[in-house]
Amino acid sequence: MKILHRSIKIFILLLTAFCASAQVNTGAYSIGDKFPNYTFNVFTADSSLQFTIDSYKGKNIIFDLWDVHCSGCISGIKKLDSLQKLFPDKMKIILVTKNSREQVEKLFSKKDVGRPDLLSVVGDTTLYDTFFPHDGDPLSVWIDDTGIIRYITGGYNTTVDNIIRFFKKERLNVAHQTKLKDFNSANPLIEEAAARLKFYTAAYSLFTLGLQDIVNTNRIEILNDQTNGKPYSLKALNASRLVLYQLAFNKELYGFDLNMFRLQKNNRIILASRRADSLKTPNEVEQLDTWRSKNCFCYELYLPHENSADFFKWMQQDLQRFFNLESNIQLIKAECLILSETKNSNSGSLKDISLNQTKLSKSGRYNKRERMTTSMKELIYLTQDFNLPLVNEITSHPDISIKLPSQISSIKELNDILSKYGLSLSKGIRKIKYLVIK
Repeated sequence: MKILHRSIKIFILLLTAFCASAQVNTGAYSIGDKFPNYTFNVFTADSSLQFTIDSYKGKNIIFDLWDVHCSGCISGIKKLDSLQKLFPDKMKIILVTKNSREQVEKLFSKKDVGRPDLLSVVGDTTLYDTFFPHDGDPLSVWIDDTGIIRYITGGYNTTVDNIIRFFKKERLNVAHQTKLKDFNSANPLIEEAAARLKFYTAAYSLFTLGLQDIVNTNRIEILNDQTNGKPYSLKALNASRLVLYQLAFNKELYGFDLNMFRLQKNNRIILASRRADSLKTPNEVEQLDTWRSKNCFCYELYLPHENSADFFKWMQQDLQRFFNLESNIQLIKAECLILSETKNSNSGSLKDISLNQTKLSKSGRYNKRERMTTSMKELIYLTQDFNLPLVNEITSHPDISIKLPSQISSIKELNDILSKYGLSLSKGIRKIKYLVIK
């Protein structure tokens, strides 16, 4: 055991889990069950050892089920690492993933991720699929100091306050996630509601209450017509009302679609009534599950391909009928971040960059500015924390791809990058489109 503790201090332990058949419950475990004396095989850099869950008898345990492709899981591991250091004597946090040891090592070797000082079970299917089958990561399994499973809930509920209350045996106000038998989130929602009607339905829209107790994930899927590129199908799982409004109106606001998971702060929305204020996500984690139960929904819209040009108009009408909130696009004067060309935008270095990255038509003009559109999206995501809407006032600039960092600390830092492309950001007053909800 001394060897194990010394190894923990030096680097993360990578474990492959196994359990003797006499110890394993072949079915799923539920809240209130006694967790078995599960046996782990521990691999370190120079040795191999085993331990069981009973090795931590008297300690609270949290299993964090995660995946290397889940960005929320990866960012949450740093938080879990900090929590383990806060409560080293009372609890043990153990990471569990189906991913291979090589995949986990590759992820933790990245500078922006880092290697946490946590036990990690890799290449596991027993804990991940058999003991705790689920849809959506991260999932946290809370086991008290007597070995009883007390909570199976979303990873975001692993907070300092909840852990302290857990130690005190106080009840936590968190959603319990279970896996509904035969539910397949990949199927159209209409199949779950009335399967026999699917093949007789030319178009439909469907709302359900949020399924966060069944599917611990948020998902948005949009299918576009291959001919005209316009959407004919949209499915949103556990989407907030505000996200649904953004999906319905963003094309009118910006001229293109945006990734809702990257646009955390939409600076072109005005909530103009007390009712509309309820659309805001609460800052306190303890209030989140209660808020989600009232404000998150599942929505699906399917139209014939020939009606795809009016797709978002249909969606806007659905939102009006279902939520009964007034919403429209208005032109309003406001302080903005203005992207414009600088005087040296036609310099030799810029001209070389532009020509190398642009396809010209026979007339010498640019057919589509796809690279610039992608760059504009990245700028919107990058500047959202500045709380000012971004306005593009470039008129004749070539279709270039701007290389941008993942984070930025100031407009000055961003302008140092943009200046290489003959561009600059400045503050100014403009009349721009806002989505007003009241």
